[in-house]
Amino acid sequence: MSRLVMLFCLLLASWPITAQGAPGLWQVKHGDTTIYLFGSIHALSPDFDWKTEKVDTAIAASDELWLEVADLDDATKARTLVSQYGLDPSHPLSARLDPDHRAELTTILQGLALPPSALDHMRPWLASITLTLFPLQKIGVDSNSGVDLSIKRLIDARHEPVRGFETYEEQIKMLAELGDKDALDMVNQSLDSFNDTLKDMAELETAWRDGDVDKIDHLMRSQTTPALYARLIVQRNLKFANSIAKRLNAPGTAFVVVGAGHLAGADSVQAHLQKLGFTVKRLDNP
Repeated sequence: MSRLVMLFCLLLASWPITAQGAPGLWQVKHGDTTIYLFGSIHALSPDFDWKTEKVDTAIAASDELWLEVADLDDATKARTLVSQYGLDPSHPLSARLDPDHRAELTTILQGLALPPSALDHMRPWLASITLTLFPLQKIGVDSNSGVDLSIKRLIDARHEPVRGFETYEEQIKMLAELGDKDALDMVNQSLDSFNDTLKDMAELETAWRDGDVDKIDHLMRSQTTPALYARLIVQRNLKFANSIAKRLNAPGTAFVVVGAGHLAGADSVQAHLQKLGFTVKRLDNP
Protein backbone atom coordinates (compact mmCIF):
# COMPACT_ATOMS: atom_id res chain seq x y z
CA MET A 1 0.00 0.00 0.00
CA SER A 2 3.01 2.30 -0.12
CA ARG A 3 2.84 5.55 -2.11
CA LEU A 4 -0.91 5.21 -2.67
CA VAL A 5 -1.63 8.90 -2.42
CA MET A 6 0.89 9.93 -5.06
CA LEU A 7 -0.27 7.10 -7.28
CA PHE A 8 -3.79 8.50 -7.16
CA CYS A 9 -2.59 11.96 -8.29
CA LEU A 10 -1.70 10.47 -11.66
CA LEU A 11 -2.12 6.69 -11.99
CA LEU A 12 -0.95 5.55 -15.38
CA ALA A 13 -0.87 2.08 -16.86
CA SER A 14 1.97 0.31 -18.62
CA TRP A 15 0.98 0.53 -22.27
CA PRO A 16 2.88 -0.10 -25.54
CA ILE A 17 2.38 3.34 -27.11
CA THR A 18 4.97 5.33 -29.02
CA ALA A 19 5.26 8.97 -28.00
CA GLN A 20 4.87 11.62 -30.67
CA GLY A 21 6.29 14.44 -28.55
CA ALA A 22 8.03 14.55 -25.20
CA PRO A 23 6.91 14.93 -21.56
CA GLY A 24 6.58 18.57 -20.56
CA LEU A 25 9.59 20.43 -19.14
CA TRP A 26 9.51 24.05 -18.00
CA GLN A 27 12.07 26.57 -16.73
CA VAL A 28 11.70 29.51 -14.36
CA LYS A 29 14.59 31.94 -13.90
CA HIS A 30 14.97 34.74 -11.38
CA GLY A 31 18.32 36.43 -10.83
CA ASP A 32 20.92 33.76 -10.10
CA THR A 33 18.27 31.06 -9.68
CA THR A 34 16.98 28.52 -12.18
CA ILE A 35 14.20 26.06 -11.46
CA TYR A 36 13.07 23.30 -13.79
CA LEU A 37 9.55 21.86 -13.58
CA PHE A 38 8.91 18.31 -14.75
CA GLY A 39 5.71 16.31 -14.63
CA SER A 40 5.97 12.84 -13.14
CA ILE A 41 4.22 9.58 -13.72
CA HIS A 42 4.28 7.78 -10.38
CA ALA A 43 3.87 4.30 -11.87
CA LEU A 44 5.34 3.37 -15.20
CA SER A 45 6.57 0.45 -17.23
CA PRO A 46 10.22 -0.05 -16.23
CA ASP A 47 11.30 -0.46 -19.86
CA PHE A 48 9.91 2.88 -21.02
CA ASP A 49 12.71 5.41 -21.63
CA TRP A 50 11.12 8.73 -20.62
CA LYS A 51 14.30 10.80 -20.58
CA THR A 52 15.22 13.32 -23.28
CA GLU A 53 18.42 15.27 -23.85
CA LYS A 54 16.83 18.38 -22.36
CA VAL A 55 15.67 16.52 -19.26
CA ASP A 56 19.11 14.96 -18.79
CA THR A 57 20.76 18.37 -19.19
CA ALA A 58 18.40 19.97 -16.65
CA ILE A 59 18.97 17.21 -14.09
CA ALA A 60 22.74 17.42 -14.56
CA ALA A 61 22.66 21.20 -14.06
CA SER A 62 20.62 21.00 -10.85
CA ASP A 63 22.15 20.90 -7.39
CA GLU A 64 19.00 19.90 -5.52
CA LEU A 65 15.76 18.01 -6.12
CA TRP A 66 12.25 18.93 -4.98
CA LEU A 67 9.53 16.26 -4.82
CA GLU A 68 6.01 16.17 -3.49
CA VAL A 69 7.42 14.10 -0.61
CA ALA A 70 11.18 13.93 0.02
CA ASP A 71 11.19 10.41 1.47
CA LEU A 72 8.82 8.89 -1.07
CA ASP A 73 10.82 5.65 -0.96
CA ASP A 74 10.08 5.08 2.74
CA ALA A 75 7.51 2.32 2.28
CA THR A 76 7.39 1.53 6.01
CA LYS A 77 6.31 5.05 6.88
CA ALA A 78 3.70 5.03 4.12
CA ARG A 79 2.20 1.72 5.26
CA THR A 80 2.04 2.91 8.86
CA LEU A 81 0.21 6.10 7.92
CA VAL A 82 -2.18 4.34 5.54
CA SER A 83 -3.06 1.91 8.34
CA GLN A 84 -3.56 4.80 10.76
CA TYR A 85 -5.80 6.90 8.50
CA GLY A 86 -7.23 4.38 6.04
CA LEU A 87 -8.58 1.49 8.11
CA ASP A 88 -11.88 1.44 9.98
CA PRO A 89 -13.10 -2.14 10.55
CA SER A 90 -15.86 -0.96 12.91
CA HIS A 91 -17.70 0.67 9.96
CA PRO A 92 -17.74 -1.91 7.11
CA LEU A 93 -17.47 -0.33 3.69
CA SER A 94 -20.21 -2.48 2.18
CA ALA A 95 -22.68 -1.22 4.81
CA ARG A 96 -21.98 2.37 3.78
CA LEU A 97 -22.70 1.84 0.09
CA ASP A 98 -26.10 2.12 -1.57
CA PRO A 99 -27.55 -1.17 -2.86
CA ASP A 100 -26.46 -0.65 -6.49
CA HIS A 101 -22.85 0.15 -5.62
CA ARG A 102 -22.76 -2.64 -3.05
CA ALA A 103 -23.76 -5.04 -5.82
CA GLU A 104 -21.08 -3.56 -8.11
CA LEU A 105 -18.47 -4.07 -5.42
CA THR A 106 -19.51 -7.69 -4.89
CA THR A 107 -19.33 -8.41 -8.63
CA ILE A 108 -15.87 -6.82 -8.95
CA LEU A 109 -14.47 -8.70 -5.96
CA GLN A 110 -15.93 -11.99 -7.18
CA GLY A 111 -14.19 -11.42 -10.52
CA LEU A 112 -10.92 -11.03 -8.60
CA ALA A 113 -11.60 -14.21 -6.60
CA LEU A 114 -11.98 -12.13 -3.42
CA PRO A 115 -14.75 -12.36 -0.81
CA PRO A 116 -17.42 -9.62 -0.71
CA SER A 117 -15.96 -8.38 2.57
CA ALA A 118 -12.39 -7.97 1.22
CA LEU A 119 -12.46 -4.16 1.44
CA ASP A 120 -14.80 -3.82 4.42
CA HIS A 121 -11.99 -2.84 6.79
CA MET A 122 -11.03 0.15 4.59
CA ARG A 123 -12.31 3.70 4.72
CA PRO A 124 -13.88 4.79 1.41
CA TRP A 125 -10.87 6.82 0.19
CA LEU A 126 -8.52 3.87 0.61
CA ALA A 127 -11.01 1.44 -0.93
CA SER A 128 -11.28 3.77 -3.93
CA ILE A 129 -7.52 3.78 -4.51
CA THR A 130 -7.31 0.03 -3.98
CA LEU A 131 -10.01 -0.54 -6.59
CA THR A 132 -8.06 1.61 -9.05
CA LEU A 133 -4.86 -0.29 -8.35
CA PHE A 134 -6.32 -3.79 -8.88
CA PRO A 135 -6.27 -3.64 -12.72
CA LEU A 136 -2.83 -1.98 -12.76
CA GLN A 137 -1.32 -4.62 -10.51
CA LYS A 138 -2.78 -7.31 -12.77
CA ILE A 139 -0.75 -6.04 -15.75
CA GLY A 140 2.40 -5.54 -13.68
CA VAL A 141 2.62 -1.78 -13.24
CA ASP A 142 5.30 -1.02 -10.65
CA SER A 143 5.46 2.22 -8.63
CA ASN A 144 9.17 1.56 -8.07
CA SER A 145 9.77 2.42 -11.72
CA GLY A 146 8.04 5.81 -11.43
CA VAL A 147 9.73 8.93 -12.78
CA ASP A 148 10.03 10.70 -9.43
CA LEU A 149 11.67 7.75 -7.72
CA SER A 150 14.06 7.20 -10.64
CA ILE A 151 15.24 10.82 -10.47
CA LYS A 152 15.57 10.62 -6.69
CA ARG A 153 17.94 7.68 -7.07
CA LEU A 154 20.11 9.76 -9.41
CA ILE A 155 20.25 12.68 -6.97
CA ASP A 156 20.88 10.40 -3.98
CA ALA A 157 23.83 8.88 -5.84
CA ARG A 158 25.25 12.39 -6.25
CA HIS A 159 24.74 13.05 -2.52
CA GLU A 160 22.77 16.20 -3.24
CA PRO A 161 19.78 17.39 -1.18
CA VAL A 162 16.25 16.15 -1.77
CA ARG A 163 13.48 18.35 -0.40
CA GLY A 164 9.73 17.92 -0.21
CA PHE A 165 6.77 20.24 -0.53
CA GLU A 166 4.76 18.01 1.83
CA THR A 167 5.03 15.09 4.20
CA TYR A 168 3.45 11.67 3.75
CA GLU A 169 1.08 12.42 6.61
CA GLU A 170 -0.08 15.68 5.03
CA GLN A 171 -0.82 13.90 1.78
CA ILE A 172 -2.78 11.09 3.37
CA LYS A 173 -4.75 13.45 5.60
CA MET A 174 -5.98 15.29 2.50
CA LEU A 175 -7.93 12.15 1.67
CA ALA A 176 -8.66 10.98 5.19
CA GLU A 177 -10.29 14.31 6.03
CA LEU A 178 -12.74 14.23 3.13
CA GLY A 179 -16.34 14.51 4.27
CA ASP A 180 -18.50 11.37 4.19
CA LYS A 181 -20.35 12.37 1.00
CA ASP A 182 -17.19 13.25 -0.90
CA ALA A 183 -15.43 10.09 0.27
CA LEU A 184 -18.36 7.90 -0.81
CA ASP A 185 -18.56 9.76 -4.14
CA MET A 186 -14.91 8.86 -4.61
CA VAL A 187 -15.42 5.13 -4.07
CA ASN A 188 -18.65 5.14 -6.11
CA GLN A 189 -16.80 6.66 -9.05
CA SER A 190 -14.08 4.02 -8.77
CA LEU A 191 -16.74 1.31 -8.83
CA ASP A 192 -18.58 2.80 -11.81
CA SER A 193 -15.40 3.24 -13.85
CA PHE A 194 -13.65 0.02 -12.78
CA ASN A 195 -13.96 -1.70 -16.16
CA ASP A 196 -12.55 1.38 -17.93
CA THR A 197 -9.55 1.79 -15.64
CA LEU A 198 -6.91 0.55 -18.07
CA LYS A 199 -8.38 2.46 -21.01
CA ASP A 200 -8.51 5.67 -18.97
CA MET A 201 -4.96 5.22 -17.75
CA ALA A 202 -3.73 4.53 -21.27
CA GLU A 203 -5.23 7.83 -22.41
CA LEU A 204 -3.45 9.66 -19.62
CA GLU A 205 -0.17 7.97 -20.37
CA THR A 206 -0.43 8.86 -24.04
CA ALA A 207 -1.12 12.50 -23.17
CA TRP A 208 1.90 12.60 -20.86
CA ARG A 209 4.22 10.98 -23.40
CA ASP A 210 3.05 13.49 -26.02
CA GLY A 211 3.45 16.48 -23.70
CA ASP A 212 -0.24 17.26 -24.24
CA VAL A 213 -1.07 19.25 -21.09
CA ASP A 214 -4.53 20.24 -22.35
CA LYS A 215 -5.46 16.58 -22.68
CA ILE A 216 -3.99 15.79 -19.26
CA ASP A 217 -6.06 18.58 -17.73
CA HIS A 218 -9.25 17.35 -19.41
CA LEU A 219 -8.70 13.76 -18.34
CA MET A 220 -7.79 14.65 -14.78
CA ARG A 221 -10.94 16.71 -14.37
CA SER A 222 -13.21 14.15 -16.00
CA GLN A 223 -11.81 11.20 -14.04
CA THR A 224 -11.77 12.86 -10.62
CA THR A 225 -14.64 14.08 -8.44
CA PRO A 226 -14.78 17.90 -8.16
CA ALA A 227 -14.10 17.79 -4.42
CA LEU A 228 -11.07 15.57 -4.87
CA TYR A 229 -9.73 17.63 -7.76
CA ALA A 230 -9.97 20.80 -5.69
CA ARG A 231 -8.29 19.17 -2.71
CA LEU A 232 -5.56 17.21 -4.47
CA ILE A 233 -4.77 19.47 -7.41
CA VAL A 234 -5.97 23.07 -7.11
CA GLN A 235 -5.15 23.71 -3.45
CA ARG A 236 -1.79 21.99 -3.63
CA ASN A 237 -0.77 23.76 -6.84
CA LEU A 238 -1.02 27.09 -5.06
CA LYS A 239 1.07 25.74 -2.20
CA PHE A 240 3.68 24.34 -4.58
CA ALA A 241 3.89 27.64 -6.48
CA ASN A 242 4.33 29.65 -3.28
CA SER A 243 7.15 27.36 -2.17
CA ILE A 244 8.83 27.62 -5.56
CA ALA A 245 8.52 31.41 -5.48
CA LYS A 246 10.26 31.45 -2.12
CA ARG A 247 13.00 29.16 -3.42
CA LEU A 248 13.56 31.53 -6.35
CA ASN A 249 14.86 34.11 -3.89
CA ALA A 250 17.93 31.96 -3.15
CA PRO A 251 20.71 31.25 -5.69
CA GLY A 252 21.24 27.86 -7.29
CA THR A 253 19.50 25.44 -9.62
CA ALA A 254 16.73 23.09 -8.58
CA PHE A 255 14.85 20.33 -10.40
CA VAL A 256 11.20 20.08 -9.34
CA VAL A 257 9.21 16.91 -9.98
CA VAL A 258 5.48 16.76 -9.23
CA GLY A 259 2.64 14.69 -10.66
CA ALA A 260 1.99 15.73 -14.27
CA GLY A 261 -1.56 16.73 -13.39
CA HIS A 262 -0.13 19.61 -11.35
CA LEU A 263 1.47 21.10 -14.47
CA ALA A 264 -1.66 21.15 -16.64
CA GLY A 265 -4.57 23.53 -17.04
CA ALA A 266 -5.63 26.93 -15.80
CA ASP A 267 -4.93 25.96 -12.18
CA SER A 268 -1.41 24.63 -12.88
CA VAL A 269 1.70 25.44 -10.88
CA GLN A 270 3.01 27.42 -13.85
CA ALA A 271 -0.18 29.52 -13.98
CA HIS A 272 0.17 30.40 -10.30
CA LEU A 273 3.84 31.31 -10.79
CA GLN A 274 2.91 33.60 -13.65
CA LYS A 275 0.34 35.31 -11.44
CA LEU A 276 3.14 35.86 -8.93
CA GLY A 277 5.11 37.71 -11.60
CA PHE A 278 7.51 35.01 -12.82
CA THR A 279 8.10 34.04 -16.44
CA VAL A 280 7.70 30.32 -17.13
CA LYS A 281 9.25 28.98 -20.33
CA ARG A 282 8.45 25.61 -21.83
CA LEU A 283 11.61 23.82 -22.99
CA ASP A 284 10.34 20.68 -24.71
CA ASN A 285 8.58 20.63 -28.08
CA PRO A 286 4.91 19.89 -27.51
